[in-house]
Amino acid sequence: MLKKYQLTILFVATAVVAIASAIAIVNAIIGRRAVDNLVGVAEENAKADAMYLMNLVKREIVVAPLRPQEDISQAEIMSRIANLRLSIDDLTGPRGLPSVIPTLPEGLNFIEYNVFKPNGAIVWSTNPQDIGKVSEEQTFHTLPPGGVVSQFQRDHDFTDLRGNPKRGDVVETYISAVDPVTGEEIAVMEVYKEVTNEVSYLVDDTKETVLRTTAGTLGGLFLVLFGFVATGNVQINRSRRREVLLAAAQAEERSRMQEALRKEEDQRRQAEEKAVMAELGRLVSSPLEVQRLYAPIAREVGKIIPFDHARIVLVGVALDSYVTVFGTGIEVARPTSQTPGPSHCYLTDGVVQKRTALVVQEDAEQTLLERFPALGPEIRAGLKSFLAVPLLHDGKVIGVLHLQSCMAQAYTGQHADIAASVCSQIGAAIINAQLQAEQQRTEQVIQELSTPVLPIGERLLLLPLIGLIDSERIAQMTARLLAAVRASKARAVVVDLTGAVINDVHAANSLVRCLNAARLMGAAAIITGASVEMTGKLVSLGVDLSKVISTVDLQSGIEEAAHLVGPLGLTPVAVANEAGKGAAIALGNLLISRGAQSQSTSTSARSPSSPRLASK
Repeated sequence: MLKKYQLTILFVATAVVAIASAIAIVNAIIGRRAVDNLVGVAEENAKADAMYLMNLVKREIVVAPLRPQEDISQAEIMSRIANLRLSIDDLTGPRGLPSVIPTLPEGLNFIEYNVFKPNGAIVWSTNPQDIGKVSEEQTFHTLPPGGVVSQFQRDHDFTDLRGNPKRGDVVETYISAVDPVTGEEIAVMEVYKEVTNEVSYLVDDTKETVLRTTAGTLGGLFLVLFGFVATGNVQINRSRRREVLLAAAQAEERSRMQEALRKEEDQRRQAEEKAVMAELGRLVSSPLEVQRLYAPIAREVGKIIPFDHARIVLVGVALDSYVTVFGTGIEVARPTSQTPGPSHCYLTDGVVQKRTALVVQEDAEQTLLERFPALGPEIRAGLKSFLAVPLLHDGKVIGVLHLQSCMAQAYTGQHADIAASVCSQIGAAIINAQLQAEQQRTEQVIQELSTPVLPIGERLLLLPLIGLIDSERIAQMTARLLAAVRASKARAVVVDLTGAVINDVHAANSLVRCLNAARLMGAAAIITGASVEMTGKLVSLGVDLSKVISTVDLQSGIEEAAHLVGPLGLTPVAVANEAGKGAAIALGNLLISRGAQSQSTSTSARSPSSPRLASK
């Protein structure tokens, strides 16, 4: 339809433009002249009013000091005003502007007063917040001494003397105050006068008159063509409105979908990260050895941080030596010794020294080789992005996690933050595993030393027991004793209970079973040093001691063993020394392993029996 009436619409548009242009030109020319004339009149009125204000100030300065009985003619007052020595303090003093302004009629429409020094600094104003400001107005600085200048401001925002904010037309007038005697400029008074009623309404009326005249002349033609233009515009506007609304709706829908997808992706990623971190926490807290944890940890990390090659490097005793304890993914031809080459240590050294994550990634392989020649083996293997994160424990770098990808620009700061969280758990797992292994080794050594089996003669073993005897110690003692019996082909075992404490029936029965097991292997078991209290307790616990040989003290036990085994070739003093040495070893290691518990107090109280035997 628009194409069908294209020429008509073009003609109508051209006619409307011509009519509008004519109206605008006529209105602008006539209206501008009217404005200039009215503004000129307003400025002249403002100057006259400002001069009137200045004269009032001078008159007030002259008349106010007069006594009521003085009779001075008007001519005398004017003469005194002409010869008045005026100063800036007179303008701003109590007989100056502050006393004259309240007496002015409201019809003058003054809205603001300022008094400037010749350098432009405001020393007095009806707006106290303006005092101290410096005027940069060109009109102010070009004002000649003793002169008056005004400028018109259209649609000016101001506050009247009553504090009411307004908007309208104002005339800004500057009056140079000159000392009549010396001719020296002492101050500049600035007066703002509202002329909205004088100018704005008259200008609007003038323009309206011109517009009516022009519109009346060309209105007929405009009305004839308006129907065609209006009909076309309505159709165009409707079509465009529909298109705009449709485009806005589509854009809003796309924005909602993108926001929903982004939130869904963030939630999925966060859920995946939480699941991975939870699984890592489970793995780290599991009883598995740390070497068996590296592979499942790498699989979990790969779910949230992409990599094609990963390895864990631990810092050796010397800070410049490293050991690769785990690697997975693409094979990289690089040294694996304790002192690897620079290609292996490049990122590791940087992370250990800076104690923070490092990211190296470039798009082009050649650029990577030129910037980081030490990474040649990794780059030749096809890796382009490298992320190295420190494994920290108590603020100390114990190793480095390396994640490497064949994709350029694969890693971001977010990946580094996630990897840092992962490394905190891996570092804790490594330290815990090392501490646990060390503790197990220490406990094993202490357990072996807490129940020493001492060969004191041919085919004769001595087992001194110190401290609290429980089922766990009996089980350890049984294993070591039976192994010693088999190795030495012993025919007798002397178990010294001088410094031992047995409090429960399970431990006592376990001890009896241990001695029975030694007897089944061909070694007679002899118990020595059982106190009266222990004997009564064992009987009260119902322990069967009928098949166990027992003697009062260690010396008697050795003599009894001599009857069973034959001559031992040991003097009583040597036997006692060996027994005392074994008891001392057992006691010392027991105190270390048990942390000097309360039971050791009883042992310490009874341990002098060994020296007593030595004295024999």
